[in-house]
Amino acid sequence: MKWRRYPLIRILIAFMAGVLPAVLLPDIFEPSVWILLVLSGICLFFVLYRKVAFQYRFEWLFGVFIFALFVLFGWKRANDKAHFIDEHHFSKIPNATAYVGYIEEEPAKKAHSWKSVVHLQYVRSGDQWVAADGKTLCYFSKDSTKTLPQNGEVILFYAAPDSIPPPLNPYAFDYRSYLQRRGIGHRVYLTPDKWTITDKTAPFSLLRLSLHLRSKLLNILENTPLTAAEFGVVSAILLGYDDKLDHEQRTLYANAGAAHILCVSGMHVGVIFMIFSSLLSFLTKTKRGKIVRCVLLLLLTWSYALITGLAPAVSRAAIMLSFIIASQTLERYYNIWNAIIGSALFLLVINPFLLFDVGFQLSYSAVIAIVALQKPLYDLIQVPTWLGDKIWALITVSVAAQFGTAPIALYYFHQFPTWFLLTNLIVIPLSTMVIYTGMAVLGFSYVTLLKGVFGWLLLWEVRILNMAMQWINDLPCSVVSSINLTLSETLVMMVFIVATTIFFLQKYKPALMLALVCLLFLTVGISIENVEHNRQKEFIVFEAGRSAVMGFVHGRNMLIVTDSIFEKNVSGQSFVINEYITRKGITDFHFETTANDRFFDEKTGLYRINNAFYFNSDKIFVIDKHIQYQPKNPLECDYLIVRNSYYGAPADYLAPFQCNNTIIIDGSNSKKMQQQWHSAQDSLEIPIYLVPKQGAWVKRY
Repeated sequence: MKWRRYPLIRILIAFMAGVLPAVLLPDIFEPSVWILLVLSGICLFFVLYRKVAFQYRFEWLFGVFIFALFVLFGWKRANDKAHFIDEHHFSKIPNATAYVGYIEEEPAKKAHSWKSVVHLQYVRSGDQWVAADGKTLCYFSKDSTKTLPQNGEVILFYAAPDSIPPPLNPYAFDYRSYLQRRGIGHRVYLTPDKWTITDKTAPFSLLRLSLHLRSKLLNILENTPLTAAEFGVVSAILLGYDDKLDHEQRTLYANAGAAHILCVSGMHVGVIFMIFSSLLSFLTKTKRGKIVRCVLLLLLTWSYALITGLAPAVSRAAIMLSFIIASQTLERYYNIWNAIIGSALFLLVINPFLLFDVGFQLSYSAVIAIVALQKPLYDLIQVPTWLGDKIWALITVSVAAQFGTAPIALYYFHQFPTWFLLTNLIVIPLSTMVIYTGMAVLGFSYVTLLKGVFGWLLLWEVRILNMAMQWINDLPCSVVSSINLTLSETLVMMVFIVATTIFFLQKYKPALMLALVCLLFLTVGISIENVEHNRQKEFIVFEAGRSAVMGFVHGRNMLIVTDSIFEKNVSGQSFVINEYITRKGITDFHFETTANDRFFDEKTGLYRINNAFYFNSDKIFVIDKHIQYQPKNPLECDYLIVRNSYYGAPADYLAPFQCNNTIIIDGSNSKKMQQQWHSAQDSLEIPIYLVPKQGAWVKRY
């Protein structure tokens, strides 16, 4: 690679190299500002005295100092971003009794509450109000008769926010880390009597103003013939508002390989740019007109990016388009690779944690793959007809994007849409039509006749889109699911793709050798993993809130013993057991309800008689509610599980038993009982394991 043509790539690599240890090893080192200043001074010396800097024997030294400077700069930025809880944070203020803050996100409807983010400004400590900072998740109870606070309104509340716990089940999504990267470390649940809206106003925010404008645009779309199902899709495609999408719609589009159109991405920004660019093309006739067009396009592009919430993919597209617009106006040559690298560096400097954001990773892997591979793939076949040529171009874009994003998508989502080519041939033209028609509905919202016509067109476009996704979803083998890739396998697969691409483009033989080595590593790694999965035996008690959930694993089979409520709760299963099932390579799992008190499961070897479970030579006894019997001799067991208990002393529960190993208290017990068991730990000789506090209990055989 000719480095001088891409000057920012080494800076980007150095910056990312600094972010990684700051996040993965946060306490080993914190770069000092003085170190950065010294390195900056050395680099400035090399720049000012170019004759010294660019002598051949000193040129490498300048590169080393620049690289070291940006490694430490990335480390410093990530450290500063990670340590958002300082002495002014609301959690550090003692004797807090009341809190004042403004709503930062429009309340989103959840199953049992409304969720928002509150940015705190003041905390009442004792008899005085103290200025504070920090954000907290805020859940407003659904049974409230009060009007929900809107974005920008200031509320007063009297409940103390709690720290967000770490994930409590194996392989579960780390929601705490996700929120901490957004500067949120606490949560609070507010009943109607615990909060009120004040007459204060929040400080000005351009993003909040843009989201307020989005709410008005959503109201316009709601006053069209769109039904709830179509409105959810339109609001997601056009404005990046996905709160109206239900679980079934998300699953339908994900299985068809079209989930990317339900969030505003670079494609959407590109379509909007083309609309405005065409409308303003008349300004290109004069030099002054070109400048006016440039300013208007930049304003319109960034306004749309702000309205859609500045997602990483949108920000990336907006920055790249800004480079392109400026270059065209100045009649300067622009390099697409420098635009990609520059936009990534700009976003990471603002927020280093974007490096770990799925949207950021998918967006850049897709655009890099498209730029690198689409043209060579397109040149493989010359299609004589106009329509055939457009279809072939769309196919090559889809193949390139899928090639680039496959490892990341498989790692996070564990599935692959087999009909992705067919999906993109349908969904990209249709979603583009939805954007054009949706913009027409918004643009002619004050012209009743035109709004009605475009609204009717929009309705049928989305209906056809939904029907097409359902049709693709119903095709045989539409999705390959339960694909389990470890992080190391994902990284090796990415190296394999890069090496294969280099060999394909440049016929560089060492790249082919590297690709074959990666393929060997993948084959060996997956084979070892398969052997481990076939031999595994585990007994696990999950943390599932008020539900009691036990899992018994033998090889690739799993029996889940739970109540009938959890068995039917698909959403709850996705948070508690689905990731565990995928990561463990389980291919056959089934449920037994706690009501079935006598059974033998051939696949796992679990045998149950009343409250006794026999698994792999262990006897596990389960206590449901309060003990109603006293046997003559203590019942001997290896593990004792207490669930669904609401009253009684721990000693009363233990009297009928002789537990040889561990007493396990799951989340189905009342808070009061959990606290009693926690307090009794020191007085009992048997170890007590509190699942709600310590996470899922796992025994591997």
